[in-house]
Amino acid sequence: MTNKRSELTGDKLPCADTVPSPEDVTAGESGQLLRKAQVQQAERERQSDELRRTQEELEASQARYFDLYEFAPIGYCTVTGQGTILQVNLTAANLLGRTRDTLLKQPFSRFILDADHGVFNVHFRQLFETGAPQAWEIRMVRGNGTTLWAHLVATSVQNDKCRVTISDITKRKRSEAALLESEERLRMAQEAALSGTWEWDLRTNENIWSENLWILYGLEPFSCEATYDTWLQIVHPDDRAGAEQAVQEATSKKLELNTEWRVRYADGSDHWLMSRGKPLLDENGQVARYLGIVIDITERKRVETALHEAHGTLERLVMERTVELSGAVASLQREGLERKQLELQLIEAKKLEVIGQIAGGVAHEVRNPLNAILTITEALFRESVVAENPEFGPYLQHIRAQINRLAHLTNDLLDLGRTVQEGNRQPVSLLEVCREALDLWKSSGLSKTRAGGLSPNSVDASVLVLADGFKLEQAIFNLLENAGDHIPDGSSIIIQVMCSEDNCTDGMAVVQVIDRGTGIAEESLPRVFNPFYTRRKGGTGLGLALVRRYIGNMGGTVQIWNNDPPPGCTVEVRIPLYRENTGE
Repeated sequence: MTNKRSELTGDKLPCADTVPSPEDVTAGESGQLLRKAQVQQAERERQSDELRRTQEELEASQARYFDLYEFAPIGYCTVTGQGTILQVNLTAANLLGRTRDTLLKQPFSRFILDADHGVFNVHFRQLFETGAPQAWEIRMVRGNGTTLWAHLVATSVQNDKCRVTISDITKRKRSEAALLESEERLRMAQEAALSGTWEWDLRTNENIWSENLWILYGLEPFSCEATYDTWLQIVHPDDRAGAEQAVQEATSKKLELNTEWRVRYADGSDHWLMSRGKPLLDENGQVARYLGIVIDITERKRVETALHEAHGTLERLVMERTVELSGAVASLQREGLERKQLELQLIEAKKLEVIGQIAGGVAHEVRNPLNAILTITEALFRESVVAENPEFGPYLQHIRAQINRLAHLTNDLLDLGRTVQEGNRQPVSLLEVCREALDLWKSSGLSKTRAGGLSPNSVDASVLVLADGFKLEQAIFNLLENAGDHIPDGSSIIIQVMCSEDNCTDGMAVVQVIDRGTGIAEESLPRVFNPFYTRRKGGTGLGLALVRRYIGNMGGTVQIWNNDPPPGCTVEVRIPLYRENTGE
């Protein structure tokens, strides 16, 4: 009993399983329980009253929101991110001239004018991409097919939705269009002090209003009954097709009309007129009328024609002078090129002159002692003591070879400084010269381990060239000898003779010496024909220089390149063909 009383102390009410039985509760404890029950009952009644007042205020607020939403002066729509209408107020439905049922669950773009779909899609996409509110003006279609101008403001809400407000701005747009039209009329009236002004209705194809046109055309003022055909008859016959096409194109594309054409006045004179027209659009964005001015530009056309003729004359004079200057420049370039070539030839001649002087000194100071050495050596080796001893034979052969080498070098130097005379050039068989040079090379030491031959595709012996046969043979021999020094043992050299009088258009026969050797470094190719330039140990650097000297003095050319594909290189010699009919 004592434990149960202690549980009733404090502010908390006892739980059901702790409520004492009536026989256990005293009179004082009963009074205390009654007072607590009364307090709790009063609190519950107060909370119930507060809840009722809150409910009444909420219902009143909802009623006010409903009235504000449904009968607001602007239309409200709730639209999904895919553009479907979820909610729409009565004002929006009335603006669009449709019932609410026909708007719900429909694409919002369905009620937009086709021409403005692009504008709507751009703003609608930006709304969900950036989250920033979008506002723009657009044309919408009512239920009866008419259009209204609407100002839309779209704001995003949660759950991928947006709220769009619709305001009817049709009256404002009409007022703006009327203001612009009035301003355009005023501007044209100011410009048309001495010109004609006109307004044309494209729907009826009739002139609505015109002023001062009779001054230009020398006719009675246009009446409201005047038609497009009436105006077209005034245009010059040669310009009617162009004038009609210009009007039709401007009308179909809603462009400003800005054309020039000739007209024939009542007195029979032809004049140039410029017509500028501005399209006036109706509520559906279609061209309904044109408002324009007409200005006589005959004098300006005369000035332009004179200026064009003067410009043409100036262009012709400039062209003639340019041709003259181009010819002079080309002549100067040719002279400069010829001068440069002459300078190079002069430098080359001076070099060869020095070489010739050196060669002359060498021939005088070296050749005679060499002959004396060779004579004494031959006499010495005929002595019985030496001749009967075979050990001295190699020494004699070595002395002879070195003396012949020095003599050959002296002859090359003399040839390098000597000019081939014009009288030495005669018609010779190019194929025979190549055969003789090949036979001469085969008798040398290199041919024992290397082969050489004529290509089976070579031309026959009837092809004649105008050349010094001996020098040409020496040039081919030098090319064979140079190629033989740069090919391995067992390799071969091919001589190919090409081009005849029938198939050669530039009058030159071609000889190619082709090897499969080591080739030439690209940076060395421009220098291989320079005197004393050699990459071979023991070489003099005169062989190819003499080739270029011989061929150049005969009116030919020589060039060298590496084979593609490698290995080896090709030397090409071009020699003038002999023409029997000209004797050249």
